[in-house]
Amino acid sequence: MNKKKLITKKDVWLSIIIPIIISLFTSTIFCTNYLNLFAHFGIEKFQIEYADQCRTNYDITNALVYYGIIGERDSKYAPYANLACAQIHNEQQQYKKALEFYQKAVVSNDIRILSSCMNFVINQMNYSTNKKDSLNLFEDENIRFVVELMNKINELSPETFKDYKIDFPIDESFVNEYLNPDSKITINRTYWKYDYTLVDTDGSLAHVKDNERLDYVTSWDESLNSTSFDTVTKYKYYHYVLETENKDVSTLNAIQDSLSEYQTIDNKPIKAALEEFENQNSTNK
Repeated sequence: MNKKKLITKKDVWLSIIIPIIISLFTSTIFCTNYLNLFAHFGIEKFQIEYADQCRTNYDITNALVYYGIIGERDSKYAPYANLACAQIHNEQQQYKKALEFYQKAVVSNDIRILSSCMNFVINQMNYSTNKKDSLNLFEDENIRFVVELMNKINELSPETFKDYKIDFPIDESFVNEYLNPDSKITINRTYWKYDYTLVDTDGSLAHVKDNERLDYVTSWDESLNSTSFDTVTKYKYYHYVLETENKDVSTLNAIQDSLSEYQTIDNKPIKAALEEFENQNSTNK
């Protein structure tokens, strides 16, 4: 006769209890809260993902906590985290706190971050005449920030303000004189203005001359008539003429227009924003 094996407490733990505990622990780790858990342990990769997730889910409190932690580190992600904090505070109309984080973010050489900072400055200067809670950016410390910001944008991208009569590097006097809602600045630019569209059967008409150019756009085949299988190729061109513009415009609007060419990174995950910047730099080398 075979003797039945007695089930001991050890067997119960090994075969039932411990697997249940492991299962519960594993499900906790890999559920939607796993980022929170690893972020709490100080792992930067997970802190970045968790901060972005919190911002997406409108959990502003935790987003600010973890962006703030990342922003205090000597990390390539720090300027992006500080920009995120600045934008959140700006959205909450906490402009003084937003400015603190914009000032931290300008250490970056990413022109998109600097553009976001400058747009904040311009908006505050526009608000200054009609909003009680707007910042006074004409205080000495704030003026120095604006001067540093504009000079850095020009240093990284000299083409940005090339159409305006601005003598770089600027100083505090430029901010006081030109960066208010009523100030004007002279725009002096030459550009190609669209004139008309040309369709022709000649595919060799594209040209560039001193004051006008004809650009090839596309081509297609058309039937000669409804009863024929014969076709003719037609070519489409755009004609441009060289125009010169010289006029006074709002300084704040002019600066904002110049910065509009840079893609915004507002609300973009900070890891993705950094990767875009690094990829662009490697392409330009």
